[in-house]
Amino acid sequence: MARKRTNHSWDSCTWSGARREQFRRWGKLTLREKLQAVEDMGKVAAHFAELRQRRSSRTTARAT
Repeated sequence: MARKRTNHSWDSCTWSGARREQFRRWGKLTLREKLQAVEDMGKVAAHFAELRQRRSSRTTARAT
């Protein structure tokens, strides 16, 4: 099976390089896509907060 060659630079394989790449990709998004991404990130954050709350209430119930 032949591998597809990519033209990636090793510059993006550092913390600062990865950050630059994220900014570059974010900059290519339309306003609508950016707003949708922010909304989706909010949903993910709310989901994890709910999971954390469930876990802490379960742990508290076991301790009593």
